[in-house]
This record gives sequence, structure tokens and C-alpha cells, in this order.
Amino acid sequence: MASFQTMIWARKPIHVELMKVQQEVFAEVMAKLKPGLTVRELALQTEKASDKARPKSGHAANCIVKLTLHGRGAGDDGPIITNTSRNQRDLDIALKENMVFIVKPSVETANGTTKSICTWGDTVVLTQDGTKRLGTLPHDLAVSGR
Repeated sequence: MASFQTMIWARKPIHVELMKVQQEVFAEVMAKLKPGLTVRELALQTEKASDKARPKSGHAANCIVKLTLHGRGAGDDGPIITNTSRNQRDLDIALKENMVFIVKPSVETANGTTKSICTWGDTVVLTQDGTKRLGTLPHDLAVSGR
């Protein structure tokens, strides 16, 4: 298996642009995550962040941003929101201190002919003051294969 350093060689302009949007949205989502915020409010904050980060021109123009958030398993996967699942019950859940979940906004091209997608996420813990990222890898592109 290739190391992280050797996997980032294939930086295509489209992926670089999508990753830039994803990084901006992820940072904004992390800044907004606080105890008491509902999943619905977080989804709305993600939409606002994507409106700010989305470029008007270039490869990532009008890209589509979708928030995925879910638990870490062991019988505690909720709340869950994905590209295809937005259960009303989960959207109404208020986030609480010490909750641990995966946050991974995805960004994809808007044009349907050549679809590209950038998804990056990390496990985070919700603290009294916000969130703490538990992963240690850099928030950057990691391209596998050729």
C-alpha cells in the first residue's frame, strides 16, 4: 500500500479546486459545531458555508456541497445525515457535549458529463467550547491509484 506522501502526486486542477471548497466548508462547520445546535441547524450552516466557498467560475463553479454526519458505531450511529438520508427525527436532535461523530462534507462538480467528487472527513468530539478533531493526518488531498 502506498504511503500518504506518495498518494498525493495526482493533483488534478479539478481536485485541487474541490478540495479548497471542502476545506473551507469543513472549517466553517467545525467552527459552528457547539452543544445545543440541532443537526438541522448544522445542515443549514453547511449550506451557508458552501454558498460562501463555492466559486463562480473555474472547475468547481457551482459545485454541490452535501454534509454527511454520523456516529462511530457500536450501536450509537445516530444522528445520521447523508446525501440520501435526512430523517426528520435525526435532524431535530440537539448535539450534546462529549458526542463523538464523523463529519465529512462532500463537494462534487455540478456538470453531469464528468463528475468529480471530493470527500474528506474526520472523527470529532464535541466539547463545551466547540469541537476537537481526533485525526492527525493533514486535511488535504489523498489520491489513490492512477
